[in-house]
Amino acid sequence: MWNVWGKITCVCAAAVLALTGCAGKERTVVESLKDRAAIAAVSEHVYKTVQNANPVSPNIFCADPTAVEYEDRLYVYATNDTQQAEKSDKNDYVHIKSFVVFSTDDMVNWAYHGRIEVGQIAPWIQNSWAPSVVSRKEKDGKTHFYLYFSNNGNGVGVLTAEHPLGPWSDPLGKPLIWQGMPGLQNCPAPFDPGVCIDENGTGWLSFGGVPENGAKVHSNVPKIVRLGEDMLSFDSDFVSIDAPYFFEASELNYIDGTYYYTYSTDWQKHGVGWDYGGIELPPVCAMAYLTTKTPLDSDSWEFRGGYFYNSGENADGESGLRWGNNHTHFCEFQGTNYILHHTLWLEELMGGTAGFRSLMVDYLPMNAETGEIPLTAATRKGVAQIKALDPYAENPGTLMQTAADIGYTGDADVIRVNSQSGKGGIGYLLEQMYGYNLPKKMREHFSYGSRIQGSAREPCRSGCALHHHSGHDADFARMRRARILYRIHRRGRGCFHADLRSLSRRIYGSAGGGRALHFDDKPQFCRQNGSHRKRGLSCFSTDGCGKCSRRFYHGIQGGVTWKQKEPFSNIPTLWTRM
Repeated sequence: MWNVWGKITCVCAAAVLALTGCAGKERTVVESLKDRAAIAAVSEHVYKTVQNANPVSPNIFCADPTAVEYEDRLYVYATNDTQQAEKSDKNDYVHIKSFVVFSTDDMVNWAYHGRIEVGQIAPWIQNSWAPSVVSRKEKDGKTHFYLYFSNNGNGVGVLTAEHPLGPWSDPLGKPLIWQGMPGLQNCPAPFDPGVCIDENGTGWLSFGGVPENGAKVHSNVPKIVRLGEDMLSFDSDFVSIDAPYFFEASELNYIDGTYYYTYSTDWQKHGVGWDYGGIELPPVCAMAYLTTKTPLDSDSWEFRGGYFYNSGENADGESGLRWGNNHTHFCEFQGTNYILHHTLWLEELMGGTAGFRSLMVDYLPMNAETGEIPLTAATRKGVAQIKALDPYAENPGTLMQTAADIGYTGDADVIRVNSQSGKGGIGYLLEQMYGYNLPKKMREHFSYGSRIQGSAREPCRSGCALHHHSGHDADFARMRRARILYRIHRRGRGCFHADLRSLSRRIYGSAGGGRALHFDDKPQFCRQNGSHRKRGLSCFSTDGCGKCSRRFYHGIQGGVTWKQKEPFSNIPTLWTRM
């Protein structure tokens, strides 16, 4: 079986580093190269470095993305390849009955919100693949979300919710589209839905895949239909779209009065029978698009060409990434056009060959005036951060740009983040980097088996982990250090600071009702913070201040308090229970 959780990503620190987890923390007083080596040792391999925004998640396999914006956050849904990886060493998709959900407000730091367990919500399904989501404000004054999905290759289902994180329900209790349904012809595999809502509030749905007897230039397999007012029924006949060399991966967008239908071309060599004069052949297994103003008029759809290479190819030939299937989604967020897609890069970095896919994001250089989309390719670098991480907000415990030794367990309501290597993350670093001989019980406090818990919509509450967050230095001036990242959790969730000018030479932490480490060589810090307690908040200081007697304190409100007997510069040190 593919050991997906045993090889979870590692921080290769450079930019803005926070060694966090929501309640157990540590500090750093060594050179950056030693830090980097010790952090890397936690999970043995670095799968995503801080220089790259791709893949989106350093520890979740997923594919076929779709997205919706809500309250200034972009929510992304994807086929859960990790569910397949948990049960098989081959990705034939047969075990996938859930979606994974991420969100971001800066396109670089992503919060993982867990799974939508489609198989539990709609037990009639065979599988759930390739979601497509839209939202609309309804007559009840609430925003409603409609999530369409492939039921294997047999049809299309739909879930609904009043929040992008659910709870989700199955309003029909059966497929919306199925093979052989009345009025549906020449569509042997009615899957891969793509949905959009136009300026009049009307919903549109496209779907279809895998023509019989191999792909042709003109198969007319993909279909489009106008949805009823309830978004759960149809208000027109099914209309064919003539998409040359059509294969799968239907998606639909409505942009500035124009409907964009996108799809993946087939794997055959293209050229024979090509009759689109003046338009270049689309590449093999690449994404191509058509446009129209009148979607129910089959003849009005205009083929515009290919716009996104297969991951294994770019304008120079072989891209260096592996070839794989293709599926994209357009989205505009905060004034910029992006293309969400997937590759096999994360699995490749892990050394796997089973075909587990990973989510990526790149720019979509669309010409707003003409609607032209040039042919581009996947990149490892991805996109730039569009805003600084807000250090004073209550951020989810699963928010990260990259991570070390992090994995997830749990169900749709609770996400548990834990040390997957078994080395215990923070405790491991304290022992390996600084020579601390930690008692067994203390190791447990430092995430040896402990967990961060939090519902999909709430911040985490306890445990230890290593996260990396990316931030814009200039926007942290109010923190009085231009290159410090503050990671804050309130109500018992912890607060961590890292000074990157000396790579986390000082990391301070506080956790009400939790665990924390404070280190400082500045007497004024001790005078300012001392060892006061407020509503369960434990504060600890170290050497350099006579009032603190050169002691280091580690406290747990309502639990165990640890005290370092010797000055903190003495390594190895002795720990006793207070």
